Amino acid sequence: MKPRRKYPCYSAREEMAHHEAAHAVFAARFVMDIESVSIKSTATGIAGKCVTKNFPSTGEPDYEYISMLLAGPLAAMRYNPNREFQDAYRLEIKSDTVHTADGSDFYQAWDILKQHGFADREIVDKLEYLERETKCLLDKVWPQVVNLAKLIAARGKLTDEIEILDAMEGAAS
Repeated sequence: MKPRRKYPCYSAREEMAHHEAAHAVFAARFVMDIESVSIKSTATGIAGKCVTKNFPSTGEPDYEYISMLLAGPLAAMRYNPNREFQDAYRLEIKSDTVHTADGSDFYQAWDILKQHGFADREIVDKLEYLERETKCLLDKVWPQVVNLAKLIAARGKLTDEIEILDAMEGAAS
């Protein structure tokens, strides 16, 4: 008889589907057009992409866009609570150094604020605040994220915005 696992088994494909679905749900909520959402297997694991357009550019930091960036990793961590949190700005708090070479969502959020002249400590504070706000909104839209993630995981790529929005609404109604 095999011993029972202490933790449930989480699928990397499902985790990435939740990550990308959260980006898409937040993009739709913030009135951005969604061109496509996709995940695929690569030599090093699973890769995903959510392509959006039409987000406003006001010259100020776009906090809705940053929230959309943060929603992906936060959804993946909600789907798989055993995953370690290895975010750039958390490292910043401990080391007071900037590591922005990676192309991850958190690094992109960091870079947006850095380009607008915020000091490192201000960026950490803003990202922590936006993370809390994003988690609250993620709680409200979680059924939409889960429903869309199932479709993304099953199909791999969605390019019809109506189909993407319909999947979200199916969970909301």
